[in-house]
Amino acid sequence: MTKYAIRQHYVTAGYLAQFTLHGRRDSPFFVHSLDGKMREATPESIGFERHYHTIDVPNQRPDHLEGIFQKIESPACVLFKKLSENPGHELLESEKDTLLMFFSTQAARLPQSRERYNNLMLDCGRAFMEETAHSPEFCDTVMAIAERHGVETDSFTQEQLREAVDGGHMFPVVDRTQSAVGIFRLTEAILDAVDGMNYSIWYSDDATFVCSDYPVGMFYRLSVDDQPTNPVILRTPKITMLTSTIFMPLSRRVA
Repeated sequence: MTKYAIRQHYVTAGYLAQFTLHGRRDSPFFVHSLDGKMREATPESIGFERHYHTIDVPNQRPDHLEGIFQKIESPACVLFKKLSENPGHELLESEKDTLLMFFSTQAARLPQSRERYNNLMLDCGRAFMEETAHSPEFCDTVMAIAERHGVETDSFTQEQLREAVDGGHMFPVVDRTQSAVGIFRLTEAILDAVDGMNYSIWYSDDATFVCSDYPVGMFYRLSVDDQPTNPVILRTPKITMLTSTIFMPLSRRVA
C-alpha cells in the first residue's frame, strides 16, 4: 500500500521555523495562544490535524493537495529567510506576488476560515434545497440538468421533496473533499481582495518575536452574489474586508 501524509499542517512548519533561534522544524519556540496561555513547542508539533487536506478524487493521491501547498510554501519560506537576513530589503514585484499568494493561502487554510467556508456551503445548500422544493420553475430546471447528467428523476415528486426538506429529513452536508478543495476557492477570493492594497515591511531592531496560534490578522465577511442559486456549482465566494490593515509576522525580525 502506498503511504501518504496523514498528519497535515494548516500552518506550515517551514513558516513557523522562521520564528526559532536555529530556523529548523524541530527547534523549540514559545507559542502564545489567543486565550493568553503560553507553551513551548516545535514547528513540527503544532498547527496540524490528521487528514486536514485529505481528498477522495479518482486517480489522485489522498494527499495531493500537500504537493500544491508545498509549491506555494517553499519559495515563500526562502523569501522570509532572505528578508530576515537582509533588513531593509525592498520587495521585488515577483517577491510581492510570492508573499501575497502565501498570505492568501495561509489565511484560507486556517480552521476558522475553513469553518466559515463550510458554513457558506451549507447556507447555499439549504437555499438550493428550499428553492428546489418550493419553486416549480426552479425544480424543473434542476430536473432537466439532472437528466442531462444521467440522474434518475422520476422516483419522486416535488411534493415529496418539499415534505422531506420541510420535515428536516433532507439536509445538506459538506464532505471532506469539498471542504479541502474549497481552500483554493477561498484563497482566490482573498487574493482578489488584497491584491493592489498598500503594503509595508517592518523590521525589528532586535531579535524578539511572538508567534501566535493565529498568524494571519485578517478580518473579512464571506458571502456569495445575490443571484438565484446555481443548480450545478457553488460560486466563487466574495470577500468584504472589514479593515484596511493586515498584519502577518513573517519571521523573527520581519512583519
